[in-house]
Amino acid sequence: MEIITLLISPVSITLEITSEKKSYFSSSFYYVFLDGYFKFKTNKNVFTIYDLEPNSAHKVKIIRDDESYTEDFKTLNVSEILTINPRDDLNEIVNSLKKDSLLVLNPGIYNITQVFLKNNIYIYLKKGVRLVANTNRLDYQILPQIKDDKPYGNWEGELADAFSGIISAIDVENIMIVGQGVVDGNAQNSDWWVDHKKIRIAARPNTIYTAHSSNIYFEGIKIMNSPSWTIHPYYSDHIYFYNVDVENPSDSPNTDGLDPDSSSYIDIVGCHFSVGDDCIAIKSGKISMVEKYYKPSSNITIRNCFMENGHGGVVLGSELSSGLTNLSVSKCYFKNTDRGLRIKTRRGRGNKAIIDDVEFDHIYMEGVFNPFVINMYYNCDKDGHDEYVQSKDAKEVDYRTPYIGKVVFKNIKCKDVISSCAFMYGLPEKNIKSVTFKDVYMELKESDVYTKPAMMDDIEPVNGIGMYFSNVENIVLDNVTIKGLKGEKQILNNIKNIDIK
Repeated sequence: MEIITLLISPVSITLEITSEKKSYFSSSFYYVFLDGYFKFKTNKNVFTIYDLEPNSAHKVKIIRDDESYTEDFKTLNVSEILTINPRDDLNEIVNSLKKDSLLVLNPGIYNITQVFLKNNIYIYLKKGVRLVANTNRLDYQILPQIKDDKPYGNWEGELADAFSGIISAIDVENIMIVGQGVVDGNAQNSDWWVDHKKIRIAARPNTIYTAHSSNIYFEGIKIMNSPSWTIHPYYSDHIYFYNVDVENPSDSPNTDGLDPDSSSYIDIVGCHFSVGDDCIAIKSGKISMVEKYYKPSSNITIRNCFMENGHGGVVLGSELSSGLTNLSVSKCYFKNTDRGLRIKTRRGRGNKAIIDDVEFDHIYMEGVFNPFVINMYYNCDKDGHDEYVQSKDAKEVDYRTPYIGKVVFKNIKCKDVISSCAFMYGLPEKNIKSVTFKDVYMELKESDVYTKPAMMDDIEPVNGIGMYFSNVENIVLDNVTIKGLKGEKQILNNIKNIDIK
């Protein structure tokens, strides 16, 4: 049995079973003991032990069948502990905390408007804690678009006046928020989701927003009913999410689960998403941000996560004008999402919109409409249907032309695929460089449902098709199995090289 420690806080420890082959859920139960006493059993690959005392030594033991694992650890020390019961102004309490102090929230409902985090603090949301957000937008502070020559207020990849997050980390570092409590954006009782495309006063807030911050940990908490994108790391680095649960209604608009945006060294491990838009969407701004505020998203790890419902499981783009490199997605489970692994861009995102070194490994999908989509004709925004964006004729390669490099899919199983297996459509003037499928099994479900495999113009809904490739330089299909086809296994258009093994 191989186990790693993801996080030790003053009150908890989070562990990941790395030797388990299944994604997110383990093949059988693990029994967890602390200091010789049984704590609980779990069938998750990532789990947390809570209610520990700061600066205390412990021994954890994990048993499954004839395997066992033992680790000695010590919780982090703190300068002081402040324990509170429900009250209105949580922001004032957080503001008063001393360096390295621990704030413990006892169970109950805490009515909040906005909480601004400060450096070097620990916050523990005990089980039964519920932070419920104010629904009156007039009470929210507005972030300026620019301050000290740095971007802050934004909306979907561009500068904009925006309401600050319900919980915000702005220009801060060294923070842990842990526990089994709930952060409720309360958008279902507000007007945030009404006429959602219209900006009223300012852009809708995120539930959790980090800007120009670093070394921040979120562990165990549940975040729900978000006004817009739920968690939004923006121009931030070293932000970690372990065993976090994100839930928004399936019909809630633009409620992505977690959107790293021009951010690097992001770990998303053992998390669960059920949302009204993309579960995880990686971004780095639109082309208007590139000249002055260029910062790619990079070094992002997504592992042992469970995405059920939502438009896409793990999505890249479309606002990726500063690019994305070094993304690893592994041991994840997608259930009933519209698309599984999805890359979307288009003309106009810019020649720094470079997506490269992307690997998806050991993924299990079930009930997904279209498991694999790369679309360089994404038809979002007011100009998304323009002739320049949607023309299938080659255009001049210039400062507006995006690039997709090497993408690898391996060790992936897709069951009950509803519509089509794979759809990859590059630009004729800038082909997708390289796509590899290795050890991939796809099984189409008997279905009469027809859907468009990608959000682009001039394509028809499909059902039961295999793999469609257009404008791709190099394709490798190594041990690819497709069952339940109603048509051809591969449809190829303008492919320079294909290697089928």
